[in-house]
Amino acid sequence: TINPNDVESVTVCCPSSTQADALSTALFVAGSERGITLVDSYENTAAYFILADGSTRESARWQELTD
Repeated sequence: TINPNDVESVTVCCPSSTQADALSTALFVAGSERGITLVDSYENTAAYFILADGSTRESARWQELTD
């Protein structure tokens, strides 16, 4: 399988497991840059990305919602 973006894995934290499942798929396809913009537009929602090069990125509320 060829991965056309930079995301190897993404974890979503939000109040609804259904929303988290749907968002994780969308964020994986969107890539980390567009994905962070998308997830930051939702209240009480955050994401953590593991990228193809082994680095990580997190959305603005990741620390707040996972501490």
